[in-house]
Amino acid sequence: MTAQDNPRPPRRILFVDHTARWSGGEIALHRFITAMDRARYEPLVVLGEEGALAERLLHEGVRVLIEPLADGVRETRKDSLGASGLAQKLLGGGTALLSYSKRIATLAKENQCEMIHCNSLKSDIYGAIAGKLARVPVVWHVRDHIAPQYLPSLMVRTLRTLSKRVPKHVICNSRSTLLSLFGNDEAATARGESTGRYTVVPDCVDETFLGVPEPTVRTEWRTESDARPLYIVIVGRLARWKGQHVFLDAAKIVSNTLAAEKTTAVPDLRFVIAGGALFGEDAYEAEVKAQAKRDLHPGAVEWRGNIADVPRLLAESDLLVHASITPEPFGQVIIEGMAAGLPVIATRGGGVPETIENGRTGLLVPMGEADALAEAMLTFLRDPKAATQIGRNGWHEVRKRFLPRRTATDIETVYDNLLK
Repeated sequence: MTAQDNPRPPRRILFVDHTARWSGGEIALHRFITAMDRARYEPLVVLGEEGALAERLLHEGVRVLIEPLADGVRETRKDSLGASGLAQKLLGGGTALLSYSKRIATLAKENQCEMIHCNSLKSDIYGAIAGKLARVPVVWHVRDHIAPQYLPSLMVRTLRTLSKRVPKHVICNSRSTLLSLFGNDEAATARGESTGRYTVVPDCVDETFLGVPEPTVRTEWRTESDARPLYIVIVGRLARWKGQHVFLDAAKIVSNTLAAEKTTAVPDLRFVIAGGALFGEDAYEAEVKAQAKRDLHPGAVEWRGNIADVPRLLAESDLLVHASITPEPFGQVIIEGMAAGLPVIATRGGGVPETIENGRTGLLVPMGEADALAEAMLTFLRDPKAATQIGRNGWHEVRKRFLPRRTATDIETVYDNLLK
């Protein structure tokens, strides 16, 4: 009997994440899992709560188990962790940490999982212990910068040390993220890469973003018969580091500049903010709404809240802005905007320059500088031909580099090497 007559059953991978909220890392996990080759690898997902990620995975036919984490554990912000250490602060002490890890290990053994894939910083800790107990290799998928801008110093040192000793392999969503594991030391990073334990795999767009036809280059934003406003959109949860306040400062500058110029070449503008406060950012939401009311005329800003159909929102938009004020590890919304054929403006930091080639597939501006962001907006608004050509270039770039199966294949190659 040949191997084709008796094909090997798919190998089961246990994915762990502390949250089921529809946020960056969880969106990326969903996109990867739905693109996996199920004939070779079967996902089993264990989450610390019910939520949108669980619902969407179940809809895709993925088996999901909920192993509840205490609210105080799950809701602990990673930037609030202090010198008391990960085990005490995250999971209530060593006993609770070990107990939860044992439950994950039991699930891995009962379901004959051959690997544990950890998708968040919290799950990195209990997933690593579970892997030791279940005697299966552990992969850390690092989607955050392990750096003092994001995390307390002790946590940074702890995670950097553990990443070199605990997981069998580390996947990073950008080279910038990988560098952060080595303190942005290029020589140390190169030595780490030489061990074969680290792989950079960029996140991908969802298939729903890829149905947009190739955009055309335009010489004007609107024809005489098209009286629609021109929509400049920023997409992402409301959080100070995401820079919605900088976006509004830039919007004020753009509006005042165009009003002073009395130009008729640029249509009426609408500045669209899509996203809500997810992780205790209600005060920031109130702050930016007050800012918009104070600085811009009524109707200039549209608050869309959390958007279920982002592809549709982008299809109705003209420019996309990414305004993070701290280095973004990857920036999924950037490749979503590029996939939609939109001219994209993004802040120069973290993994963003790995995605955008300045002047060809988008414009890069310094982080936190509203004047520079406003100037980039005005550059696009004043030259629709150049703007739409950049949007067209970005459309092609996504289809070369950020397709779901490309990401899935790269990660499956990691699995192949670990399980051979």
